Amino acid sequence: MKNDSENEICENILQESIDKSAAGSTGSRESSDTGAKSLGFHLFIESQLQPIPPDRTSEESIKIYEEHKEMAREYLEIQTEMAYLSRYLKKLEDKLNSTEQQRQQIQQLVNEKESLEQLQQNLTKQLELLQRQRQNDWTYVNSQDS
Repeated sequence: MKNDSENEICENILQESIDKSAAGSTGSRESSDTGAKSLGFHLFIESQLQPIPPDRTSEESIKIYEEHKEMAREYLEIQTEMAYLSRYLKKLEDKLNSTEQQRQQIQQLVNEKESLEQLQQNLTKQLELLQRQRQNDWTYVNSQDS
């Protein structure tokens, strides 16, 4: 698996080729394909995957070499897409984790609110009981009797 710096290099190369292709897109698709093929994508993949230079005297060898270069370009595109998708997946996972944390925090606050409401009800009942007791325990003392 490639490391992040290799993925970044691949992404930069592909972006440059896309920009170059877009700049030359007024011509036919065939000319932009030829331009993309000549960028040397095959030089940026692992050495064991790079195409072996062709025998210039053999038309079949040149054809195989060109096909291999095209496969290398497609490979880099796929690797780049995988890197983009991995980053996107990480962002989604981070967002999901953040959302889950928020959900847990909300649940904790709801539980705390319910506990506080229950405490308020209990304290209100205790206060009412105390007030009733005070009213019932009061004895009326006439100040003139003393």
